[in-house]
Amino acid sequence: MDVPTAAPAPDPDAPDETVLLELLRRGGADPGPVWLALALAGAALPAQDDVDRIQRVLRLDGPEAALADRLLTAADRRPLDVADRLLTGVVVVDVHDTAAADGETSRRVVREVLPRWAARHDLRPVAWTADFTQLRDLTGDERADLGLPPPARPPRTGLVPWQARWLVPEPVHQQDRARRVVAMATTGAVRVGAIAYDLIPVTAAETVHPRAGAGFASHLGVLKVSRALVAVSAAAAVEHEGFGQMLAGQDLPAPPVLEVPLPAQVRGVPGALHRTGPGPLVLCVGRHEPRTNHLAVLHAAECLWREGLEFQVVLVGTDGWHAEAVRELATGLATAGRPLAVLSDVPESQLWATYAAARVLVHPALHEGFALPVADALACGTPVITSDVGSMRELAAGGGAVTVDPHDDRALTDALRAVLTDDALHERLVAEAAARPVRTWDDYARESWQALVPDPA
Repeated sequence: MDVPTAAPAPDPDAPDETVLLELLRRGGADPGPVWLALALAGAALPAQDDVDRIQRVLRLDGPEAALADRLLTAADRRPLDVADRLLTGVVVVDVHDTAAADGETSRRVVREVLPRWAARHDLRPVAWTADFTQLRDLTGDERADLGLPPPARPPRTGLVPWQARWLVPEPVHQQDRARRVVAMATTGAVRVGAIAYDLIPVTAAETVHPRAGAGFASHLGVLKVSRALVAVSAAAAVEHEGFGQMLAGQDLPAPPVLEVPLPAQVRGVPGALHRTGPGPLVLCVGRHEPRTNHLAVLHAAECLWREGLEFQVVLVGTDGWHAEAVRELATGLATAGRPLAVLSDVPESQLWATYAAARVLVHPALHEGFALPVADALACGTPVITSDVGSMRELAAGGGAVTVDPHDDRALTDALRAVLTDDALHERLVAEAAARPVRTWDDYARESWQALVPDPA
C-alpha cells in the first residue's frame, strides 16, 4: 500500500472557506488533503469512510459540491483555528489508556519510557475524548501521573496531526480510536510506529476472554498501517513478522519488525516484606487467568505441602478471565491451613521487597510477549522457575532460571521441590542471576526511540 505524500499545511490566515476549498481541489486523487479538510472543519477526526465519501463527491461533482456535503456543513462544524490546533511535523505519542491507568505491561512500559523520551526529544503526548472522536492534550494531573512536567500551555481539544509521526506505545483496543488512527495513516497525515507486545488473543485465543478478540482486531488494524514495529522480545518479533506475512493476502506490505527487548531494572528502594508464615517464600506474580497457569502453581505447592515441605506461597495479581477457579482453589488451601496469600494491590516497594526475599519466583505461563515478572525477579537476584517456551525461554537462557514444560504438572512440582530443597542448586541459580548483564530503562528508551524515530539519513 503506497501512503500518499501529504500536502503542505494550509495558510493559517486564510478564510475558512478558502482553506477548505483549496484542500478539496487537491483531493481528487490524493486522500490526504481531504482528510485534513474534514479534520479541521469537523467536530471529529474523520474515519476512512468519511474520506472516501468526499473523494467520490469530488470525482463526480467537483470541489464546490464536496464543500457543500453534510460532512463539511454540519451544524457542529467548528472554526478552523489552524495555527492553534494543527500539529505539523511533530512526534505525537498516543498514551490514552496509560493516562487513564488502564493496562498492565504496556502501562509500565509507557510510564518508564515516556518521561525519558520527553526529556531528550520534542514530542506531544495526547489522549482522546471519551467518545474517541477528538484528540486532546493530557491534563496537568495526567502529565504528573506519567512523570511529565506541567504543560507549557493550556491543554487543547480538537488537535489535528499533519505530516507528523504517530507513536503507539500501548495496544489500541477501542474500535473508534483505531479507525481514526488507521485513517490518519492511510491518508498520509501521520507515519505510525508502534511497540509490539504480543499476539496472544490470536495465537492463544483459548487462554483469554472471548471478548478480547474483538478489541484486539482493532489493534491489528493499527499494526497493519505501521511503518515500524518494535517488538519487546525475539518471540514477539517472530509473531509480528508472521502477522506481516499474512498481509500479502491483501497485497499490503509487511511492517518492518525490529527487536528491542524490554529491560529488567529494580526500581526504587524495597519496602516492607509480605510474608504468610514460616519457611522459604515461593512467589507468583501475574494476572489470575488460564494463560498464567496459576492453577498449576497451586497444584504443585499442594503436592509438596503433602510431602511435608515447609514453605509459604504468595500470589500477587489482579483477577482476569476465569479468576474464580484460582480464587476457589486458593481459598480452599488457605482454609485447610496452608501458608498461602493472594494479594491484588501491592505497593511497588513492597513488591520489590517480596521479589528480593523470595526463594524462587514461579512463572509457568503458557504464553508471554515478554515475562516482566521473570525479568524483575532475576534483576533482584532471585531464581526463577518458568516455561521452556517463547520469551520465557529467552529470559531463562541468560542464567538464574530452571525451565519446565508448562503443561507438565509433574515437571513443575519436581522443579519447585529441587529449588526449595537443593541449596547447591539454589546458590548456583542465585550466582547466575547476579551475573546477568544489566539492561536499563534508559537503554530501552534510547533504542526504542531510535527504532521508531530514526535519525534522517
